[in-house]
Amino acid sequence: RSTRFPDAGPAARALLLAALLLPLPRLAAEEPSPIDPAARAIEFRPSKYEGFPRCVEVREAAPRLRAQAIAALRERLGIAYEDRGTIKLRFQDLAAEGESVPEPRMAERITETVDGAETAVVVVYWEHVMTGVADPLEEITHEFLHAIHRERVPREAYLAVPRWVREGLALHGAGQGPGRIRYLL
Repeated sequence: RSTRFPDAGPAARALLLAALLLPLPRLAAEEPSPIDPAARAIEFRPSKYEGFPRCVEVREAAPRLRAQAIAALRERLGIAYEDRGTIKLRFQDLAAEGESVPEPRMAERITETVDGAETAVVVVYWEHVMTGVADPLEEITHEFLHAIHRERVPREAYLAVPRWVREGLALHGAGQGPGRIRYLL
């Protein structure tokens, strides 16, 4: 499915890039949590791959992968982001047992409403991790960039930026360029 977005012009692009590069202000009323909020924001849905060595390995590495993804965005794009667990990371099956995988989605960013508030969720699909088609760190980094974009700018401003710009930033930030292009071709 292809969606066309009008060229937002230089002002909208500058606003998007500025929002990405500026750190979010810390709220005065915020109390530090004794439990790492980023670790609490990782979810594993029941999977047909539970118990498989690769699944166990990625589950154990998930908090580290989350931190590495944010560090990669800081290093590659200069995005200052303090992970307070506002973006949920979820691992789940794309297809039920016995079903074929419907399309080549390796991961995606979705929005869910929790207690009346929108929450960004980065979903990584086990099928592609288990087969080696998707690198979990690259997929998490890519989708986290989209989630951080949406967290920092209003929906209309985000959608006003051409999709190729948003995807290009995510591909570059995740270090996916040549490998992703080979996969798509």
